[in-house]
Amino acid sequence: MNFEHIFGVKLAALVAGLAGGLVALTYEHNLSPLKAITLIFTGGITAGYSFTALEHYYSLHTSTTGIAAFGLGLVSMRIIDVIMIVADMIRKDPALLLSLPKLYKQIKDGSNTSDYSVKRDDSISVDPAGTSSEEHRLPGE
Repeated sequence: MNFEHIFGVKLAALVAGLAGGLVALTYEHNLSPLKAITLIFTGGITAGYSFTALEHYYSLHTSTTGIAAFGLGLVSMRIIDVIMIVADMIRKDPALLLSLPKLYKQIKDGSNTSDYSVKRDDSISVDPAGTSSEEHRLPGE
């Protein structure tokens, strides 16, 4: 048995993701040592476990493992932030789940997505029905 069979993760993707998480620290300010370690490991774990799906879905060549996993590790905290924001929005308003396919289609088609906007202070303003506005902040803010 090798590492991949034991943990279900490619070792190269895990290491590249850890490196991406480490580089991501250069863009973060005022982190506690625990938060910094968490950021590094989050990069590695996210890259390690999501790279296999990415590789399969996009038919990536093995020579791209390092750069793709590094990129995943680098942006993993922001990816997780967005997932958690969307999950929180759906928890607060389950009807929003019905508007996600419409939003996806709008983004894919490049059409109007003005009901969903990210503000400069990293908050998201949501108005799926065009009638009200609720603001969601990134976790930890």
